[in-house]
Amino acid sequence: MSVGLLDIASFVPPDGRDVPALADALEVDRDFLESKLGTRRLPVMDPGMDTHDLATAALLPLLERHPELRDRVGLLMVVTQNPSGRGLPHTAAMVHHLAELPPEVAAFDLSLGCSGYVHALAVAQRFLQGQPPDRRHGLVVTADPYSKVVDPGDRNTALLFGDAAAATLLGPDAPWSIGHASFLTRGAASDAIAVADGRLAMKGRSVFDFAMKEVPRQVSEVLDAEGESPDSIDVFLLHQGSRYLVESLGRRLGAPPERVPVEIGVAGNTVSSSLPLMMESRLHDQSLRTILLAGFGVGLSSGTLLLRRREA
Repeated sequence: MSVGLLDIASFVPPDGRDVPALADALEVDRDFLESKLGTRRLPVMDPGMDTHDLATAALLPLLERHPELRDRVGLLMVVTQNPSGRGLPHTAAMVHHLAELPPEVAAFDLSLGCSGYVHALAVAQRFLQGQPPDRRHGLVVTADPYSKVVDPGDRNTALLFGDAAAATLLGPDAPWSIGHASFLTRGAASDAIAVADGRLAMKGRSVFDFAMKEVPRQVSEVLDAEGESPDSIDVFLLHQGSRYLVESLGRRLGAPPERVPVEIGVAGNTVSSSLPLMMESRLHDQSLRTILLAGFGVGLSSGTLLLRRREA
């Protein structure tokens, strides 16, 4: 039995930065903020929290909704490039402890940013399908609090990134199947988004050019492999890098705006959590049959896959 998506829960910290006020302090034009970035509020995790706390805050409600599956979990994967402490022990081990999961669980981190959710779904699907029948449920948790590395005085990044976490439950007999996936890495351009001396630096134009070139090609590859066309996709969920980037990609893909949602205003660019945050509100929407996910950014890397609702 193939493994697919069963449920998603999320945690968005209640505290945050007022983006228009921050833009004024950084002397960023309000029109640019609205039309190019699209952010309004950037959630920030509590100073007493670390990455494992953020991840656990999303995971526990998911486990509470499915108590019968706790002892059937075979995988816990935490997607982050900003792990707790110095990354030792790995964040997934700390989340495993806080969530009181059984010892028969493989728990490890996946170090990827904006494309991390797509990569994680593909890895988790293949991992779980090779497990014993009583261990084919898995948990993918995305938690990448960029507040740990963003320079609040950097106009290129301070107005974009928000903290959030999402937990996805995978398993057999799921309503959503995971279809063909396509991946790409341009390691030669890895300095386009990087941390130097403890602070994040980003070359926005390089990231934009990468996404505009590679994402449409990957989308075409995935659609061709699945025998679909852009017209047959109900919604394109694109990583929320910025309003301008999402809208530009939508036009390049030839998709109408209503099928390419822009939701960066809700929580900002939450890195690996941006796709599951959008997917959470659509997972149980019976009107949707096909959803295309595309993540792109740090690496530079990109990942695209198709989700298809199983027929009842």
